[in-house]
Amino acid sequence: MKALNIMVVDDEPGIRELIRDVLTRHGHKVVCAENGVEAVGLMSSDPMDVVYLDIRMPNGDGLMALREMRRLRPSMPVIMITGSARRDVLDETMELGAFACLVKPFGMNDVVGMLQVLGLE
Repeated sequence: MKALNIMVVDDEPGIRELIRDVLTRHGHKVVCAENGVEAVGLMSSDPMDVVYLDIRMPNGDGLMALREMRRLRPSMPVIMITGSARRDVLDETMELGAFACLVKPFGMNDVVGMLQVLGLE
């Protein structure tokens, strides 16, 4: 298994830390951002293999960040995270090119499972 460069973007510190810890235990390098603006800035300087991206955040929401990430790295898998399973929002993320969406609360097996589905772990 190759170590991946993964970014976790969520305004909730507990969610960021939990996902970071699980992915780090699986041997991956994980950087975190607390909003979409910070995430896009980090992505410009450090290429990512996968991004876990919250949809609703202050200071640059996930939809804005997803649009910019698609522009910068069209083939990079982006896995959306949301506390709301509203169909219109989920549909919009898929139209913008998200790979999948994890709905809170989700298990850490779901986080790692996404990498397996992508064939990366």
